[in-house]
Amino acid sequence: MITADLRIPGDLHDALLADVAGRTEWAGYLLCGVLRGAREVLLGREWCPVPAAMQLTGTGHGFSWHPDFDVQMLNRMQREGLAGVIVHYHGGTRPHLSGDDRATAASLMPFLSSEAGDRLHAFAVLGDRAISGSVYRDGTEVGALGAVRVTGTCLDEWPAAGTAGAVDERHDRLARGFGEQAFRRLSQARVGVVGSGGGAAHVLQQLAYLGIGGITPVDADRVDITSLNRLIGALPPRRRTLLDRLLGRGKGDVGRLKVEVMKQMINAIDPDIEITPFAEFFPTMATVEGLRHCDLIVACVDRLQVRDDLNRFCKRYLIPLIDVGIEITPDRCRPGAVEAITGRVTKVMPAGPCLRCQGIIDDEKLAAERDGQPLGYTGAARVPDPAVVTLNGIVASAAATEVLQQLTGFAGTSSPNCGWIYDGLAGTLERATKVYRGCGACRYERGLGDM
Repeated sequence: MITADLRIPGDLHDALLADVAGRTEWAGYLLCGVLRGAREVLLGREWCPVPAAMQLTGTGHGFSWHPDFDVQMLNRMQREGLAGVIVHYHGGTRPHLSGDDRATAASLMPFLSSEAGDRLHAFAVLGDRAISGSVYRDGTEVGALGAVRVTGTCLDEWPAAGTAGAVDERHDRLARGFGEQAFRRLSQARVGVVGSGGGAAHVLQQLAYLGIGGITPVDADRVDITSLNRLIGALPPRRRTLLDRLLGRGKGDVGRLKVEVMKQMINAIDPDIEITPFAEFFPTMATVEGLRHCDLIVACVDRLQVRDDLNRFCKRYLIPLIDVGIEITPDRCRPGAVEAITGRVTKVMPAGPCLRCQGIIDDEKLAAERDGQPLGYTGAARVPDPAVVTLNGIVASAAATEVLQQLTGFAGTSSPNCGWIYDGLAGTLERATKVYRGCGACRYERGLGDM
């Protein structure tokens, strides 16, 4: 039997709930992309309530609708390669399919799932932060719906993280502040970090201390001598004794892959963390496969093209993205003085504005980057930008705290929807908030999954 999970952007969930949980019983189709794997995930892409004109009354079977609406939805699923989840509402914390529900599912779902084959479909009843439903593929009932994740201001899991396992002593202070449930959520999460340079090293170190259960570092760069002024965990070579030479000690980390150095640092902090490093530049088949199963991704990269790829990737799989950047601008008129220090921690939520919506990326900037071939994540040559370990640490700490917020929800709805802006000269960290209208990239990519 298959257990399929469901992932829904917060705005889509709110619209769905407003339609089906009102005074009048209602239903509709949640059109979904699919994330395939050992446990498949249906990715909410568009909510299509039954139009009032399609409702049938007097059938004696609760809420009913005209088959023409099913044909319309089937045509879209076939044309766009989407899955369909038929949703209605019963309320309560333990909803279940009634006899009428099962009869409707038995008459409709085999046909829909065979005509839009090779993907999962579901018939579901929604409750209060709970769901129950049957899953179909190619005309046959093959399993049930499992967990639901609503991605609003944080990752809201139904059901919440399990109660198994006590908080260990080393994380006692964290649990005292945020509760045992928060620790369990952190310990069950997997976070991807793209880039393993100066800012990323701070992020990875703090994720390890937070007790994140799984970490996926992605970077093909190697440590060089200039990395040693800011790369947490990287050591220079030392004067070696005869015993050091015999035991292979003291050679330092220059020349090693950064992801290997990061793995060594994380293991030293907490050997129980599951680390899956990729010594490749995103996107490759291996890095895409590794990152699409992460709960959250942190981007610490230099190039806009990589940011754009991650922006689309995370929208496609409904994965929250935290993009980190800092720039030091020297004063050209006053040697040794600094004109500006600007850092940002930018959030891209499935239900929020993306990097293009927020003006961080556009086609003109991408074209300028390609023409200029700047130094960055993919290794093109240019004069390196200034980098200072303390400034990296400030924005990285804000990013790691945002990971904590996304996974535990400690800030509730007060967390800004677009992140934070840091002014290094003024010493301020300000909220960034924008209205989500949905650009072309958002509308096309969101919830598309493996298509």
